[in-house]
Amino acid sequence: MKVMVVDDSALYRKTIADVLAEDPAIEVVGSAPNGRIAMMKIPELQPDMLTLDMEMPEMDGIATLRELTLKHPRIKSVVFSAHTEKGAELTLDALRLGAVDFVTKPSGGQSIELSMRKMREELLPKLQALTRNRQAQMPRRQPLARHSGAGLEQKRTMQKLLPRDVIAIGVSTGGPPTLHKLFTQFPRELKQAVLIVQHMPPIFTKKLAEQLDKVGRLPVHEARAGEPVRPGHAYIAPGDYHMEVADRNGVKAIHLHQ
Repeated sequence: MKVMVVDDSALYRKTIADVLAEDPAIEVVGSAPNGRIAMMKIPELQPDMLTLDMEMPEMDGIATLRELTLKHPRIKSVVFSAHTEKGAELTLDALRLGAVDFVTKPSGGQSIELSMRKMREELLPKLQALTRNRQAQMPRRQPLARHSGAGLEQKRTMQKLLPRDVIAIGVSTGGPPTLHKLFTQFPRELKQAVLIVQHMPPIFTKKLAEQLDKVGRLPVHEARAGEPVRPGHAYIAPGDYHMEVADRNGVKAIHLHQ
């Protein structure tokens, strides 16, 4: 996989490139200090993937993703974002625009050694997984019959869910845009509670709940320990927590644990 590193910090560009160079299956073909220069370099470098900082001068990550989708839709991206409310909002916007995953940036006070360890632990496995998926998803001809029953199968799946008291959803990579689509389809009179565990850090799950609350017909919020589970409501587990439904004196309630 050929990767271009896009970040306005020369230090981060070098740190990311050094970490990626540890994997022989990943080739860092170049770098850029902002999205505008990255877009100029793409025709020459032909990357398969961008690591993309969200906050950059001239052309930031969001603007770059919009242009990337229009001009180079085959190129994937993993975005870097600050672990802040603003960073969470930008990351969720980026995922909706087509970014395949994200990594929170190490804080500015960390040493180079700690920054590299964080990159090695978080970024490298994600790119390695994307490389494997890319190799496994080489274009193949599919019989038409495989696609013709997709709508019917989806309807049958939803019918199976209807007798349940709770619809439980566990998601990681690709979760936010999929959840956005799903929540536009849930009926307002849904009789089940919807419980979601999305693999995201704290702050990010709260922002995701706020966004989903605006796009669909169901009220959505970040779950609180001990609150009753109500039909027609959706609950997102806080970052770094597991979520279960427990019986509290005959009342179904949220149980959170790590």
